[in-house]
Amino acid sequence: MKDDNDRLRAGTLPDSALADTVPIDESELEEDCREREYRPFPIDALPDPLYSLVVEAANAIGCDRALVALPSLAAVAACIGNTRRARLKRGWYEPPVLWTATIGESGTHKSPAFEVARAPLRQLQTTAIIQYRAEKPRCDEERERYDRTK
Repeated sequence: MKDDNDRLRAGTLPDSALADTVPIDESELEEDCREREYRPFPIDALPDPLYSLVVEAANAIGCDRALVALPSLAAVAACIGNTRRARLKRGWYEPPVLWTATIGESGTHKSPAFEVARAPLRQLQTTAIIQYRAEKPRCDEERERYDRTK
């Protein structure tokens, strides 16, 4: 199968970017959308501290639980970082990178839910920055001492 780069090199790329597009039958899209029903986020699968955060925050904000759960899961994955990897098969490991998006109309409290979900991570970062700033002068002093004796 040739991609656009191959077609460009061969000089067979059409002048119009839309030359080989196929029109969408909008009636099929409407039927597809009608068939899908909303299913709530499976918060029962969350571990207890996260479950409690999601339920209590969503109830306090008055939003769907998924608006808190998704960014919370992304924050947890970010905390794990590259310290762990899942082995998918021999020689293939993947870190717990998780991309999430919450979509909703204006007024569905997406931003407050995101801020609540992100708060524990921001707290950890703030603590780490304070600790770094407190320990940096001592580390700099030790490095200077090491460099002098070296």
